[in-house]
Amino acid sequence: MGVLATPMMSFTHMYAANLLYFYCTYGLSSCVAMVVKREDGPLLAVLTSLIIGIMGGVAPPLSKVKVWRMVWLWRSSPGVWFTEAYFSQNLLPFDYLYVLEVASESLGFTLGQFRLDMLMLFVIGTIYRIVAYFGLIFVDRQRQK
Repeated sequence: MGVLATPMMSFTHMYAANLLYFYCTYGLSSCVAMVVKREDGPLLAVLTSLIIGIMGGVAPPLSKVKVWRMVWLWRSSPGVWFTEAYFSQNLLPFDYLYVLEVASESLGFTLGQFRLDMLMLFVIGTIYRIVAYFGLIFVDRQRQK
């Protein structure tokens, strides 16, 4: 994206967002690996990563999810925090040109909280890894064969 689309966010912000998003994705894949058979793990890990991507807050928009009263489910997904970080960092430089509050309300994202978005990605990824660790300790490996 940095080469083809010339985003408005800096390379370091883009790198940090992608790094933390993959940190979350691999943490969730570790959780999946703890509870399924070795043969089923890759498929289920890809499916859960796809669900995280769908729950990014774009389609359906987060504003519609608020009407459904399911924001808590979307906010527990790292996809929303990642998308919100990209949305915020790529639109804020155009504040002088567009009415960003309207765009923010229509999609349901909050602008200008990049650090919180990054922190939440780190927290969610760490929680996934802690859950995977306890799965490693307590799941009966003999049943998975």
